[in-house]
Amino acid sequence: QNIPGALAQIAVGSSSAVWGINAAGSIYRWNASAQTWDWIPGTLSRIAAGADGDVWGLNAQGRIWHFDPLKQTWNGITGTLAQIAVGFDGAVWGLDSANRIFRFNPGSQLFQQVPGSLTQIAVGADGDAWGLNSSEEIYHFNPLTQSWDQSPGWLVQISAGSASNVWGVNASGDVYQFSTQTQSWVGRAG
Repeated sequence: QNIPGALAQIAVGSSSAVWGINAAGSIYRWNASAQTWDWIPGTLSRIAAGADGDVWGLNAQGRIWHFDPLKQTWNGITGTLAQIAVGFDGAVWGLDSANRIFRFNPGSQLFQQVPGSLTQIAVGADGDAWGLNSSEEIYHFNPLTQSWDQSPGWLVQISAGSASNVWGVNASGDVYQFSTQTQSWVGRAG
């Protein structure tokens, strides 16, 4: 179904949390009852929404912004990032321009560096984090050891819905889904 409007990026956290930015960086939030996009003051170059409706963004300079739903304003967060991914209940991860990994600490309200280097990061609705490095190798964050475990295979894109719903695409365009039962990637016909 075609929805009126023109966006350059869209982020979906839940059926009630759909956000987007247009080519000029203007921010919009989907208003389901009016079936239209509501303009939200501010300018971003990237936007991400969590399953609980938590919304984060980055501006053109990489500054980090967090949306305050009570005040309906954006609050600046210390630091700069090149990518940001949001899961649930404070599970916010990011990468800086040097591919260093950062995780948001809700207690200190700061992003703290996590060992490793990734070129892409994805966070599921349950906070499960996955990433790819510059060699297209796949990594999964292990919350018990607080480190990144390598997963077999190579991908150029990864997306996480939850720990049991992780998908990826390789350089040939082949689609894979991670099997939690076999701990391996299963090809899916496209």
